Amino acid sequence: MRKTILLLGVLFATTAFAQEQLSDLIVRKYIGFPSFRTEDEVNRYIWFTRSFYGEFYDVGLSILPKSGGAGREILVKRPGQAKNQFFCLLACYEDNQSVISIYDYYTDDTYNICYNALPKDAEKYVWSPTTVFSVPIDKRITFESVGVTSPDKRKAGVVIFQMQFNTSNLQSAHMLSFDENGLKWEHPIDFDFENKTLKLLDIAIDDNADIYTALISFNPKEEGDREIYENETLHFYQCGQYGEQNTVEEPVEFGHISSSKLLITKDNRLALGGYYATAPDEKETGCYIATSLPSLNRIHLNLQEFPASYYAYQHSATKQSAKDFNAYTIDFLEFSDSSLVLLGEMQTLHRGIELQTAGGPILVHFADKTGEFNDFKTINKNQCVVGHSSSPTGLRSRMFSYYAMMYQDKIHLFFHDNCQNYNGETDKHTFISERVFGVGLDYDNVCAAHCTINSKHDISRPEMLMNYQEHKCYMIEPLFITPEGLILCRSDKVSNRIAKLKHTF
Repeated sequence: MRKTILLLGVLFATTAFAQEQLSDLIVRKYIGFPSFRTEDEVNRYIWFTRSFYGEFYDVGLSILPKSGGAGREILVKRPGQAKNQFFCLLACYEDNQSVISIYDYYTDDTYNICYNALPKDAEKYVWSPTTVFSVPIDKRITFESVGVTSPDKRKAGVVIFQMQFNTSNLQSAHMLSFDENGLKWEHPIDFDFENKTLKLLDIAIDDNADIYTALISFNPKEEGDREIYENETLHFYQCGQYGEQNTVEEPVEFGHISSSKLLITKDNRLALGGYYATAPDEKETGCYIATSLPSLNRIHLNLQEFPASYYAYQHSATKQSAKDFNAYTIDFLEFSDSSLVLLGEMQTLHRGIELQTAGGPILVHFADKTGEFNDFKTINKNQCVVGHSSSPTGLRSRMFSYYAMMYQDKIHLFFHDNCQNYNGETDKHTFISERVFGVGLDYDNVCAAHCTINSKHDISRPEMLMNYQEHKCYMIEPLFITPEGLILCRSDKVSNRIAKLKHTF
């Protein structure tokens, strides 16, 4: 009896400490996930969106005073949204007075781009979008639009591709650049490439509002049951305010580029990092970084084949080896000394009782400022989640993959892990599934883990940051690292909240 009382006392003390460590800032009135976050001297802002058939519409803005006062939220209510216009959020940015959203939407006969400025001191959402770009709809043409925010979060860009329906043949393209006054410039783009089939890799916009794109062009071909990209070519393209356009290309002779992230470095280099395979339907065999000066006079390529240590990996739950996994690009970051780190994710499918997506270690590729590789390391992580995703980030809301944040010149990584790995065990996996009865995910024996990477290639030993069973909730996504702790989105399976977790980083 005495042992039972002691045990209950320990459990009560642990729970009380956990509750004291985690404090709620906002109990949200809507479902959604963060798509844009920024901060000024007074407040922090988080824009939430929901996915609808692969596109995103905004649902609310959360505002957190840095003074520690009560947070508030502004709900998005748009008249007529459910009738004949669906506004898909492409990008957000800010000025001193407003948080600004850029959307695309269709009418019966036009494709349109518009923006809406929401004053930071507003009490409710004011829906008064300004349409700044329109083109007629042709049933033989489909639109692909991508938005991006500048590093200073004061500019945004949109690239629009008009593609022939059911093919990837480009018909026309446009670039739009936005600043505090709305649309800054718009220019049609002539991608006059030898190959007519294009694939967009990524886009970026600098603090001067110049827009950059990274693309591959190729001629598709099938050899038996294999897909081949003949004459695959990498292209960098830049457009500025006055319509000046620069381009450079480089043949992809080392295989097929499968995924990429585009980065504008502090010294104004263009850097593209990602993975390559021998063919489009093959597993990745290495990592690449392509760099260029803004003048785009040449592309410098650096390659890093996966070492033997990569292929030695075996998933602790599914027993699949590295050759069964694809490698995906997650993030591309720069330290203050201009050295680079490209972060990746391993992912594959596993057919057990249910179809599962399995995730492996975090891949860490180090390079100098020119993109030349100088190290490769991994951070152990074994995850399984019921369901199928074509990319790691598609399952992040289900506690899959990881998040990377730069703070005080260190990369901070947050991921979900098995609690046993911090209680003397090793290589235990996390398994996430929907509860058959009740609401939310089953996160028993799962925790949030944290580690850091510095410019000297040191990776700290992962530590348990948040035991979900003790806190009776799980982390959906980290938002801001502060001197007092981590501001995050969390769920208790009934409601979604913004909270602060006390921790010294």
